[in-house]
Amino acid sequence: MTGGPENIAELAVTSREGVWCATTLNGSAYVIDFGEMTVRRTPDPNDDDEAKNLRKDGEERPLLGIDQIAIGSDMIFILDIRGDGTPTTRWTSPVIRIERVA
Repeated sequence: MTGGPENIAELAVTSREGVWCATTLNGSAYVIDFGEMTVRRTPDPNDDDEAKNLRKDGEERPLLGIDQIAIGSDMIFILDIRGDGTPTTRWTSPVIRIERVA
């Protein structure tokens, strides 16, 4: 891809292609790989509040389901955090940026 990342206002989660980064209002970045069906959360590096860190931050986790990805809306992920197939629901703050990274 040339010309830098592609920024959009809404990502159709049914397309199931590409690697995307969605940044939320609280500064967390979620890299969603639809080819591998994984998500990796990186908390805001400028926020020193350790209470905002989540288990398995920085690690790719299997994506079992997702609601929507749209500017101004929360994201709801169903993830396999524990690695045993047990679903965990993660709800984010509103999305402020969506960009294709691969």
